[in-house]
Amino acid sequence: MTQITQIFTDNFISLNDSNGLKKNQLSVTNGLNRLSKKSMFFKPLAALLLLAVTCSCSDRNMTANPDGSCTINTVKLGEKIKGYAGPVPVSITIKDTVIQSVVMLGNIETPEYLTDIENRMLPKYKGLSINSIREVDAVSGATFSSRAIMRNVEVAVGYYREHRLKD
Repeated sequence: MTQITQIFTDNFISLNDSNGLKKNQLSVTNGLNRLSKKSMFFKPLAALLLLAVTCSCSDRNMTANPDGSCTINTVKLGEKIKGYAGPVPVSITIKDTVIQSVVMLGNIETPEYLTDIENRMLPKYKGLSINSIREVDAVSGATFSSRAIMRNVEVAVGYYREHRLKD
């Protein structure tokens, strides 16, 4: 493990560098090439590390998926967005600027209202462009929770735009 640490310390440039991901990709690639030449055992590990580091949509709030999509989690991003009883975070998956799914995460809202939202509102997001998210309406009777979810989707899409589409 010391060998891996040293190679990455010598060759890896901080992800916060102003030149961004392309410079990091080159540095990580150089480090992995040096590492994989030294040991056949490390080649699969090197490939996995390169994939994890070079995907431009992996961080604490956004995760890269094998199919090229990104999943954004609003637990932290939307922690101040409240429904009727409290925060209503979502997990939203986006691929090529098209929403693949929106799923509610753990919350303390009234289950009956959430069932309506899950059945009537969330499916309307599937297939929408990230530019069309305002076309989805709140569920009558669950207005506070619906609006909180809509706001979380907006926050997630904004985060996606800022972090994924900057390339």
